Amino acid sequence: MNRFQRSFALLSESLAVVRADRSLLLFPVLSAVFTVLAMIIILVPGFAFVAGGGESRSLPFLVLSLLAGYAATVIATYFNVALVSCAAQYFHGEQTSINTGLGAANRRLGAILVWGLIATVVGAILRALEERAGFLGSIVVGLLGAGWTVATYFVIPVLAFEQVGPGDALRRSVATVRRSWGESLIGNVGLGIATFVLMIPVFFTGLAAFAVMNTVPAFGVLLLVVAGAAMIALVVVTSALSQVYKTAVYLFAANGEVVGFSRDLLDGAFRSK
Repeated sequence: MNRFQRSFALLSESLAVVRADRSLLLFPVLSAVFTVLAMIIILVPGFAFVAGGGESRSLPFLVLSLLAGYAATVIATYFNVALVSCAAQYFHGEQTSINTGLGAANRRLGAILVWGLIATVVGAILRALEERAGFLGSIVVGLLGAGWTVATYFVIPVLAFEQVGPGDALRRSVATVRRSWGESLIGNVGLGIATFVLMIPVFFTGLAAFAVMNTVPAFGVLLLVVAGAAMIALVVVTSALSQVYKTAVYLFAANGEVVGFSRDLLDGAFRSK
C-alpha cells in the first residue's frame, strides 16, 4: 500500500469514527455559527462607524480587519481543540459530549487566546508582504506561507493534549511533522482531493439552479437550497474528519499510541528514512 492509498484508508477510518460519534460534527457547526456572529458584531458597527468619517481611514479599517481575523482564528482554534479532545476520548472508549469538549477547550483558553494572536499577526505579515512583493516575491511569500501551514499542522492537538504554551506548541508541532514524515500532510491532500470530487456535483447543481431560475423559479430555488445545504454539510464533515485524522496521527507520532486505527496502517505510515 503506497502513501496515498494508506492516507485514504486513514481518512476512511476517520469517517467511520465520525459516523460512530456524530456529536463530533457539532463542533464545526458551532464554530461557523459563532464566527458569523463575531463578524457581525465586529464588522457591521465597526465599518459603519469608520465609513461615517468621510476621509480615508486605512488604519481603522486595518484594525477592524485584524480584530475580525483574530476573533475568527480564536473561535476556530477553540472549537477544534474541543473536537480533538472529544476525538481522543472516543478513541479511549470514554463517553463524549459537547460539555466535555468545551470544558477541555476552556482549560486551554489562555493558550488559545495567545496562539490566536500569534497566528493572526503572522497571517497579516504574510499578506502585507505579498501585497507589496513583485511576482517572484509573491512566490517566495507563498512558500513562506506554505511552510507556516506545515509547521503549525499539529498545533491544535498539542494545545489540546499538552500543558504547554503557544511557542512550545509550535515547536512540538514542527517536531511531530518531522517524525510523521509528511504522512499527515499527504492525508490532508487526500482529504482535499476527496472534498474536491464531492464538490463537483454540488457545483453543477448550483449551475443548474441558475440555468433554470428564469424558466422554473421554484425549481431553481429548490436546487439552490439543495446545493447550499450539501456544501455546508460537506464543509462540516470534512472539517471534523481533518481533526479526527490529526488526532490519531498525532497520538501515534508523539507517543506511539495506537487509537482508532489499525496498528498496521499506522506503522506503515511512519517508516524511518
